Amino acid sequence: MSLLVEDGTGLPSADAYASVAAVTAYHAAFGNDSWADFDSTQQEILIRRATRDLDALYGAGYASTRLTPTQSLMFPRASFCTDDGVKITGIPAALVSAVSELALIEGTIDPTGTSDTSGNDKVSIIRIGDIWTHTEKFSQTSANGAALRKVSFLLRSLLIGGAASLFVPISRG
Repeated sequence: MSLLVEDGTGLPSADAYASVAAVTAYHAAFGNDSWADFDSTQQEILIRRATRDLDALYGAGYASTRLTPTQSLMFPRASFCTDDGVKITGIPAALVSAVSELALIEGTIDPTGTSDTSGNDKVSIIRIGDIWTHTEKFSQTSANGAALRKVSFLLRSLLIGGAASLFVPISRG
């Protein structure tokens, strides 16, 4: 089954934020030769998993709201601006980069499962009304901690609290 890549309009059946071609170009640009070890069917599966897991791990912390109530994925969002004033619409490049990185990780580990016996990576996003908190903890000895940190850093500008911090300022509305 071919990927149905979100085009920025809020498709009700999209299952990916990036195409195989986009992820392949990303990895080629950064010299990640191991992406080519997977055939195109495996690459599609890894991109689907990466999209699903990004939404599961970070979706509650994405800034703004979904563009449409019927879209299948957490993006696109109603327009918002990053901390440095850049207006975000459609599928942001940072999200495609994060999917690309996580798709490669998905080829070797389950980023949402237990990392090893020394500790787990934790992303905690809590919302109570208009008050949000976002905390990330990574075990230094975790097998996937460093890889997931890269994904988190790529997504920072799309999360509530933005690029300024991994911690979200609390405000009362």
